[in-house]
Amino acid sequence: MVSPYGNTRFVEPKRHLAQVRLILAAFSLALILSGITAIFPLEGLRLLAPLYEPGSVLHRLWPEMAAWLALVRTGLVDVNAVVTDMHGLFAPFLADSGVTSDVSLVDPRPRIRGTVASLEAIISNLMINSINALNTPGWGGRRREIGLRSEISGDAVLIRVADSGPGIAGLAVDEIWLPGRTTMPGGTGLGLTIVRDAATDLGGDTHAIAHGELGGAEFVVELPLAVEDR
Repeated sequence: MVSPYGNTRFVEPKRHLAQVRLILAAFSLALILSGITAIFPLEGLRLLAPLYEPGSVLHRLWPEMAAWLALVRTGLVDVNAVVTDMHGLFAPFLADSGVTSDVSLVDPRPRIRGTVASLEAIISNLMINSINALNTPGWGGRRREIGLRSEISGDAVLIRVADSGPGIAGLAVDEIWLPGRTTMPGGTGLGLTIVRDAATDLGGDTHAIAHGELGGAEFVVELPLAVEDR
């Protein structure tokens, strides 16, 4: 994957993807053999036992497998923790590109019911969108800033991602979420669609402001608070 910063390449996601594929392959094999065990107990146990021995592939991969399963397991998700983690992940790229960032998190810590992976997809795609906006060819803005904020509004938590880029122009704010619709030269128009779909899956909604608090585009994701926190 080519980063928004010239020809620099993100090597880490490729390595992570390879690990995930290996984990899934090992996990699938374990499930298949577990099914064999249910039908043919003795033969299945003979085949399954070596996978769990110290030094085996499954034994070595289990910590990563458990971490991956935790990301996609539905449960209570700490919104502020995910925002903080994603900001930390992007911080080196923001610094290298001369982008300042500000994070403002509401207290008490809001939680939603869903998956960490879904919330990470929302925040990461919004941040990538803002970074791309600040790198728009021909845009001469001197201030390069991204803001992330969490708020509580009634029974919902709002996640706001704003930037000081050129904003949304030439496209209605309601159309920005549609696949293939983008104001970015060479953009795919899929990032914000992923955000919208992930928010919908979590029972939430999305809103866009053409020129928000920082002058550029501002995106708001509204998600229902976990019943336990209402």
